[in-house]
Amino acid sequence: MDTRTTAIAVGFVVLSLIWVNRQKHKPLTSQDDTLLIVHVSPQKTPWPHASPFSLKFLTFLQSNKVPYKIKQTTDFTKSPNGKIPFVEFRGKYYCDSHFLIKMLIKEGLADDPDAGMSLEDKARAEMIRHTVEHTLYWGVAKERWITDWENTKQEYFADIPYLFRDFVADYLILPHVLKTMDAIGITRYQPGQYDEILAQTIHSLAIILGSNKFFTGSQPRYIDYCVFAQLAPVYFFGELNKKAFFLLERHENLVGYVIRCKSVFQCVEIKPSDLVSQ
Repeated sequence: MDTRTTAIAVGFVVLSLIWVNRQKHKPLTSQDDTLLIVHVSPQKTPWPHASPFSLKFLTFLQSNKVPYKIKQTTDFTKSPNGKIPFVEFRGKYYCDSHFLIKMLIKEGLADDPDAGMSLEDKARAEMIRHTVEHTLYWGVAKERWITDWENTKQEYFADIPYLFRDFVADYLILPHVLKTMDAIGITRYQPGQYDEILAQTIHSLAIILGSNKFFTGSQPRYIDYCVFAQLAPVYFFGELNKKAFFLLERHENLVGYVIRCKSVFQCVEIKPSDLVSQ
């Protein structure tokens, strides 16, 4: 084969690879420009989603009757910052449950649940949100990814063929999660110390909620989507986080709150018709 022919052949291969890569990262299209394609990690249980942030966003979509389809994926490279959930919307990718919800409100696809709240209540709610989405989240994550890893592996990676599951979960995914935990300091506490922090966090939530139906009174607000999404997986996936479940179950008002939110937010299981395969 001469140099010219070789160059043409190499060029063809390169262009073909570029085309395939672009097709792989090309957003799905829909005739309905309000339809969202929500990318979440796969799991074998249809509800609730084990990822609190995916659950928060899906719950918000369901309660506001925003049209959506779900794509289960382990490829997070299309997410602008590598986080889940992320969505395809009007030909672009967006991510981060907090900013996704703000986007829906801005686009007029959902009502603002915080409309009419006082500045004091909004500030209080924001402090609670940071507590549950950081302190509480990482306490539960530590238990799932370290203490109860074997149970977590069966739930999170059930779609991976058995022969490959341990290798993918133990050697490709778990080290990345542990590295993240170490970077933010979660795994650097002495044994039992973060368990104490987790217990105090859940206890504090129970005190703040008190006898109220929701965290700012009788009406559900954005903060309730946030707290519910962190507590529901703990309550309904008790086998994955036994310590956190025990701590939560001790507070009747928090258990009642989780059940109440599930009803008020009209949470439903993910059905096969909700999924897209491409």
